[in-house]
Amino acid sequence: MDVSKRTWMVKVDDREEGPIPEETFQQRLRAGEFSLRALIKSSFTDKWEPLLMVVASDESFRRPSTIPPPPMSDGE
Repeated sequence: MDVSKRTWMVKVDDREEGPIPEETFQQRLRAGEFSLRALIKSSFTDKWEPLLMVVASDESFRRPSTIPPPPMSDGE
């Protein structure tokens, strides 16, 4: 399954938006443009699911941490 070709539909209340290409969807998601109440479905499924549930369970939304590790102590 090539997620780069995936598109998304977003639904809040009775308003639907999409299809939204994968890269655009992820950019808008990071920018906070979607309501936490939103339901989403991808072109890979016909089922509407809560945005937070999908984002939490889909590996493609995980990004490496940009927080540096704590400094190493010299045994003190």
